[in-house]
Amino acid sequence: MTVVTVLAGVGGWLAGRTLGSSDESSFASGDLQPSIITVPVKYQELESRVAVRGNVRTKGAKNINLVQGAGASILTKDILNVGSRVVEGNVVAEVTFRPVFVFQGELPMFRDFHLGLEGEDIRQLEEALTRIGYDVGAIDGVYDLSMEEAVEVFYSDAGYSMYEPSLEDREQIVRSQNQVDAAREQLRQAKSITSSTSNLEELGVSSRIAQFERNLEIAELMLTRNTSIYGSRVPKEEIIFVSELPRQVAQVFVNRGDIISEVYVALSGVEHIVESSISSTDISLIETGMSVMLDNQSDNSTYEGQITFLEDVPGTNDLPDNRYYMEISILGEDAGALSGNVRVVIPITSTNGKVLTVPFSALSISIDNIPQVQIESPEGEIITVKVETGLRAFGEVEIRPLDDVSIVEGTQVVVGMLDPTTY
Repeated sequence: MTVVTVLAGVGGWLAGRTLGSSDESSFASGDLQPSIITVPVKYQELESRVAVRGNVRTKGAKNINLVQGAGASILTKDILNVGSRVVEGNVVAEVTFRPVFVFQGELPMFRDFHLGLEGEDIRQLEEALTRIGYDVGAIDGVYDLSMEEAVEVFYSDAGYSMYEPSLEDREQIVRSQNQVDAAREQLRQAKSITSSTSNLEELGVSSRIAQFERNLEIAELMLTRNTSIYGSRVPKEEIIFVSELPRQVAQVFVNRGDIISEVYVALSGVEHIVESSISSTDISLIETGMSVMLDNQSDNSTYEGQITFLEDVPGTNDLPDNRYYMEISILGEDAGALSGNVRVVIPITSTNGKVLTVPFSALSISIDNIPQVQIESPEGEIITVKVETGLRAFGEVEIRPLDDVSIVEGTQVVVGMLDPTTY
């Protein structure tokens, strides 16, 4: 007589039915016979899956290095704390009483901005200021008067003024402007003569006009140069561009009064991912691009994800030699709400609809090597039925009867024998 241990996944004592006497006198007399244990056949969709654990983190963290200006760079005001949300236009530092703003953009701030300057970096700031509600005029990559006015208003709204030239600097600009005005007047007078005489060659007016035009061109170039050196401008150390916003402050490295020499603050990444791993046993079933379900068991929330990276060798990222590192992108607008340790479920294959399933323990092999199950008829008769098996997952196996016997949902199938002498 064989003793079979029944697991909870099979249905256990309560899920099954037992046949045979349970009379106490039978126990006493020793007349009890082994009883069969049955569970109902299920009609369900069966899915094979791999389940692992993973940790949520953000990817693409950004360290902010403040551009060093003239003199010591001292943090004069604590602006950020760990966990602070950083959005476009925020002041992320005050260095020697001057602000450092952050905007979204791909190009770094590599030069001072001033009137007359042109370029894609100027356009990038125009677009950023427009996104947060400032009127820069045409978005054309030109730092013109409209752009300067918008920057002045932006600085003022943040509680700061734009960089202003000293008295000596302003005097230099005034001298350059006077030279431009004088050159323009000379050119105007020379051109007025051309309208009152026809003997231009005798008067030498033609050559003088050409000279005055050159003088004006040189004076305007000097004014542009001196304006950029001595005039109002946006110093390159007061603007920082990062690829994506908003972000959160992950770490602050300096405090008020400290001299900033390297990294000032680290901003968290903007892409939320789950770091996990796959065993060497299951690695052949997994590939990048597969969809996954992420279960946060602390609040019973579920998120969709996708495998975006799978290491091709085991043992990387401080993992054991039999596990492969894996990254999963969290999909959906609420991806940032998922945190901590989560359950990762990777569907492998499915029956794509409801099928008849029985526990693994219900299967046996016939003498002609064909899978079979034993069912209990409504009259209590035990009938052996040959079956074709399909997908196996989570202790269940899909079956399709080969004999002319009806098996439906709820049919009682034998999963083991119970020896009463062991109790």
